[in-house]
Amino acid sequence: MKFTCLQENLEKALSLINRTAIFKSQLPITTNVFLKATKEGIEIVGTDLENTTRVVLLGKIEKEGGILLPIRTFIETVNALPKENVTIEVAELAATITSGRYKVKINGISEAEFPQLPKAPDKKKMEVGELLSYSKIITFAASSDESRGTLTGILVISSGKDTMLVATDGYRLSLKKIKGERDKGEGESEEEKIIIPSRVFAEVAKIAGERGKSEEGKEEVSLVIKETNNQVVFAFKDVEIHSRLIEGEFPAYGKIIPQSFETRAVFDREEFTKAVKLSSIFARDSANIVKVKIGKESMILSANATQVGENTCEVEAAIEGDENEIAFNSRFLLEFLAAIDSKEIAFEMTGPLNPGVFKIPGDDSYFHIIMPVRVQG
Repeated sequence: MKFTCLQENLEKALSLINRTAIFKSQLPITTNVFLKATKEGIEIVGTDLENTTRVVLLGKIEKEGGILLPIRTFIETVNALPKENVTIEVAELAATITSGRYKVKINGISEAEFPQLPKAPDKKKMEVGELLSYSKIITFAASSDESRGTLTGILVISSGKDTMLVATDGYRLSLKKIKGERDKGEGESEEEKIIIPSRVFAEVAKIAGERGKSEEGKEEVSLVIKETNNQVVFAFKDVEIHSRLIEGEFPAYGKIIPQSFETRAVFDREEFTKAVKLSSIFARDSANIVKVKIGKESMILSANATQVGENTCEVEAAIEGDENEIAFNSRFLLEFLAAIDSKEIAFEMTGPLNPGVFKIPGDDSYFHIIMPVRVQG
């Protein structure tokens, strides 16, 4: 094998593979990156058997072939090279990398040892640029604890033209409804559900944002479900992200969604964020508990720690309904506030022990729920 390409393009491809394929497998072979030159281009693949990333680069192909190279050594080598043409030539299971006055030789493994990309009939293909654009307001609510199964995923529900995204870690929940414009295809009239790992969903959304938009104004990315091996593939023009779907039953989240409220407050997001940040300083030594007292014309946020001190912050708000009190984990509040861009936020509640619901005024397609903290006194 022998090919030449730009160092900058090779560096970007390896960086993408390194951050999307988690190399956690016990199989040593998966700590290597697959490098292959064909008439179609330079193919680079990394996998941990659960997640696989494939990138195709343009370059000058002099001789076709393939090899496996240790990913850490290969990445560090490429990153250290000057930003000019890089030539890689393989002979006797070793890759000689040349760029300007630099020359490196890395021992490799036969390409036959690398796991093959899953091949199965496509169940459905759909454009998902719009879905990915909502990643920021959804994925933060999913659990990061891999032992929690379906709670680490994003539930995607498709029903005809419409799609819904749901994420929860058991203490909070984000839900976004998306009205679609695509026509119903054969077999699409019934509701379909898949659970995509939240880490993968967020990373693909990040890639879509980095790569910009197509001339049609949508991110150039589609989603393909591999029916027989329970995989999902996010496909860009020259990048594919393969991931195994999460199996299992997603929690019955509908049971915790309040259908009414006793108290509703509309307030400025930035002002409320400042109040939560100040309160969180005094909440650190008291389980991160921030109390929210809703009066007739404002909200009072407070926290206290015996050894540190206490605080109160008043936030102006348009209140309707009864006066009320509730307490939340300050970290949950701050993560929600950081994910939302709206100038104002609406908060609804029915009592101190019932879920609190955060909404964007004038937008019924999204809401975020946080479970309250029980406090004494």
